[in-house]
Amino acid sequence: MDDASPPPRPDLYVVARFLDRLGESPGGHLRTKLQQAVRLNYDLYRSYLSWLTTKGWVEVIDERVVLTKAGLDARERLLGWIRDAFGDIRL
Repeated sequence: MDDASPPPRPDLYVVARFLDRLGESPGGHLRTKLQQAVRLNYDLYRSYLSWLTTKGWVEVIDERVVLTKAGLDARERLLGWIRDAFGDIRL
């Protein structure tokens, strides 16, 4: 994984967008397609991807970003909390 520094204070909505997009695609996303799906500039995208990898929630395998079991669990908890608190909002 890149040596991008982790975000100083991760935005939970950005994390939720990553986990949600990856959870919708069991085979993962190509790195470029994921960046477009989460709507971040390249530097910020790399920072979040590095952080999520460090957390063990995603893996990069042959240029594809895939959700791990821990990432699936985090996705369910985070998206469940967001939807309970704010309804079915667009991430």
